[in-house]
Amino acid sequence: MKVRKIKALFLVFLLIISQKVVFGSESDSTKAKVNFKGFIKADVMYDSRQCATARESFVLMYPKKPLLDKNGLDLNNKPQYNQFATSSRLIVSIDTIRYRKSLISANIETDFTGSSEFSNSGLRLRHGYLKIESPKQQLIIGQYWHPLVAPEVFPDMLALNLGNPIKSAMRAPQIRYQYNIKSFRLIGVASAYRDNSAIGSLGVIPDYLKNQIIPSLHIQSIYSKGFFLIGAGYDFKRLCMRNFTDSNIVANELVYSSAIHLFAKLDFKKITIKSQFIWGENLYDQAMLGGLAVTKINPITNDFSYTQISQASAWINIATKFPKFNFSIFSGYALNLGAKNIVVGPIYSRGNDLLYIYRIAPQFSYKMGKVILFSESEITGAAYGSPNNYCIVKNTKEVVNFRENIAILFQF
Repeated sequence: MKVRKIKALFLVFLLIISQKVVFGSESDSTKAKVNFKGFIKADVMYDSRQCATARESFVLMYPKKPLLDKNGLDLNNKPQYNQFATSSRLIVSIDTIRYRKSLISANIETDFTGSSEFSNSGLRLRHGYLKIESPKQQLIIGQYWHPLVAPEVFPDMLALNLGNPIKSAMRAPQIRYQYNIKSFRLIGVASAYRDNSAIGSLGVIPDYLKNQIIPSLHIQSIYSKGFFLIGAGYDFKRLCMRNFTDSNIVANELVYSSAIHLFAKLDFKKITIKSQFIWGENLYDQAMLGGLAVTKINPITNDFSYTQISQASAWINIATKFPKFNFSIFSGYALNLGAKNIVVGPIYSRGNDLLYIYRIAPQFSYKMGKVILFSESEITGAAYGSPNNYCIVKNTKEVVNFRENIAILFQF
């Protein structure tokens, strides 16, 4: 019994010492204060035809291709209606604590859209991270926007697709380091998969990144001064598609993929203009077009060699900043660039029969204190055709969906 008491006292002593080392003395830090904020949002939406969607059609990707019955009528040419409140959001923030020359804060953000199509209306983690800042450095550890999102130029949109598949809206567990040099920010990120994963013969799972040890890597530079901001980044990932073949022979099917993006913002007193260009290989994990295809099959071991299917996209968003009535418009275009090498086997991609997607989304909003009324229209066109041996889509026919989304939002 005495031994247990001695161990307990020793443990308490260690905790006190650790508190002094990690958090400093009373003069170094202040008591953390927890704050709650967020919003309640109710949406009503109408689509002019059936669409490729997620979360019970709340997240619109693109209209489905024509599916003709025996009479030549398009089975997908049928409107649909839905309403939901699952995008209501709760944000818990921990006030900044000062430790010597650093500032420490934390943030947890959640909503009720679920982490996948199979968990609709479930609670999900949007963001959850610890942030440590000093005059020249910043470190974020936890779940935050993937760097290809470029949160500095996030578009002003009501839609839950947030611009997908023309732009990325991916969140990822990560370690993000930023170093500030006057008007420049240099950023390095190492990230993994969580809600979004790559696709392959085993399905849409995070194992492709996990099984090759190296995290997804990103470097980025941002220059900002006054009303002007411009940035560029390079993204790299290595995936292991299979550890063994269908013949139960050890395999090491590694695929290397790259992406680059350029982004800019003009932030005036009454209007903001944001834009981004993305080119990338195998962007399925970003909920964008593209993926992988098999280019070679070893007849002895049955292991695969792969080629990436690439996408290029660009978008621009213009939004006003008035006290009550505001207008915003998002316009973007994504192009399927196909594969580098000839395809001889299975294709694992999103939209491999799509040549391009475009979207025009004007939005009107009116603010009444803590209540905001929204009306957003989305015109999304998609060109379907037949992919050749390089996954280049030919002989296309365009289909268009019109979505009207009306919402009311109460902030707290």
